[in-house]
Amino acid sequence: MPHFLGAPLIVANSDLITLTTKGVASYFSELLNLTIFEPPVPMRSFTIDFLGSAARSTDPALRWLRDQMLKSPARAPLTINRTTGPA
Repeated sequence: MPHFLGAPLIVANSDLITLTTKGVASYFSELLNLTIFEPPVPMRSFTIDFLGSAARSTDPALRWLRDQMLKSPARAPLTINRTTGPA
């Protein structure tokens, strides 16, 4: 599957299941009349990394995206690690 957001659409039209985040599950359960079940085993947390080229650090679109990620109230703790080049 090329993108994780396609999974709920496939599940809604089949007898398949998917494992996704609570936010995605909640959104699509209302939209597509899906039932949400807790996983039968504990799930580990995960991180999403934002990697960018120092050469494109001044790109307005990438700067905007990074700023939105930092402002998001629903985000997990976010750390920016600058190893090379400007922010």
